[in-house]
Amino acid sequence: MLSRVKKHTSLITRLLVSGALIAVSLAYGRWQRHHERESGAAASLAPLTVNLPPPRNPDITAPAPTAVAAPPERVAPAAPGGGATAAPPAQPKASAPPLTAMAMLRMYQPPAPQPPLAPVTGLPDPGAAVPIPAGMRLVDGDYLSTIEKYEWGDLQVKISIQEGQIRGAVLTLYPDHRTESLDISRRAAPILNSEVVRTQAAKVDIVSAATDTSYAFRDAVASVLTQAAR
Repeated sequence: MLSRVKKHTSLITRLLVSGALIAVSLAYGRWQRHHERESGAAASLAPLTVNLPPPRNPDITAPAPTAVAAPPERVAPAAPGGGATAAPPAQPKASAPPLTAMAMLRMYQPPAPQPPLAPVTGLPDPGAAVPIPAGMRLVDGDYLSTIEKYEWGDLQVKISIQEGQIRGAVLTLYPDHRTESLDISRRAAPILNSEVVRTQAAKVDIVSAATDTSYAFRDAVASVLTQAAR
């Protein structure tokens, strides 16, 4: 009878211990699941952080920019009777205005025809003869010389032949791109034209202060005599 009671008590004890263990396991599992749900919820509800620049504090003002010191003015040497005088500030160079379309077209257009200078006509000196080979004569007519190019521009002359003699000459092309060149041409032209009519020769005297023009005139007249000689 006693052994049966002990066996029954031992069975009850085991059942209680097993039940306690099961209860503890269930409680632990329930606690663990609850803890995991709370951790996940906290992670999902965590606020997003954005790296924004710190707000400006109105009470703190930015340092003022450092002023660049202007270069010292140059001072001219002292005058004999007074103090130093400040040099005048350098004036900025004015840029050239851009060329207009019309100005660019004019650059590539041929120059306008020049009005011929005053012609010179007359009779040769007595005994003056054209220096052409013997047996040849000058054919009457108006002849344009070749264009002679020299340092100051171009020169061309027209020679009139009448009765086998030079009776007239006129410059039809001459340097005039500068005021000085135009003045030289106007001053030398009548002298040279008169000389070629008077002497009937290409080798005329050199006009003072118009040496280059005189040499170009000589070459132009020589080309005309070559054309007119037959």
